[in-house]
Amino acid sequence: EDRLDISFQLKQGESILPVTHHSAAVPDLFKDGSQVIVEGIYLNGIDDLRVYSIKFVNNVHGLYVEDSTNLVLNNSIFDVDDYGVYFTGTSGSIVRDNSFRNGTDSDDYCIYQSESDSNGNTQIIDNTFNDCYTAWKSSSNGNTFRDNTLKDNQYGILLAGTASHDNLIKDNTFDKIRFYTDYQMSDYITLVPGTGAGTNIRKVERE
Repeated sequence: EDRLDISFQLKQGESILPVTHHSAAVPDLFKDGSQVIVEGIYLNGIDDLRVYSIKFVNNVHGLYVEDSTNLVLNNSIFDVDDYGVYFTGTSGSIVRDNSFRNGTDSDDYCIYQSESDSNGNTQIIDNTFNDCYTAWKSSSNGNTFRDNTLKDNQYGILLAGTASHDNLIKDNTFDKIRFYTDYQMSDYITLVPGTGAGTNIRKVERE
């Protein structure tokens, strides 16, 4: 007979309460091929973790990753409310084959990387960003952003700060217009010099 045992910890301040849940049957959302729906995940000091096939809804931070390395995030859906994925002090992550959508407020970010030299070297590949205010904002270095599809976002890519350098942006699609690494422009994209070695890339409307 199917059985589900889940162990986790509840933490408040310095107090930690171990919790073990026993169930006689596996809920439908936890069966093979199903997508788990959660309100948010916080990772601190976690290495070599894979997060996949999750739908994030109704959260300030869908996934908050702090002081961690080598996270793999794939095949998940983010209904963005403030932050889809928030990285700080985290390096070596792979964000691939995810869908970010519906974060239309001016302070909504699908993927946000805080300013730090130790926060970067992330690969953001083959994701879709639809109807969001800012798809990717980064103040970190050594990132790769390629083969992503961005549609109906106010800002597609925004790189800012002195730590934003040595980033690779390649072969992404912006509202059906191809964006290349040689920075060929269209009337949808404008390049603004960054404050450091980076560049701000902003979506603009046709006149």
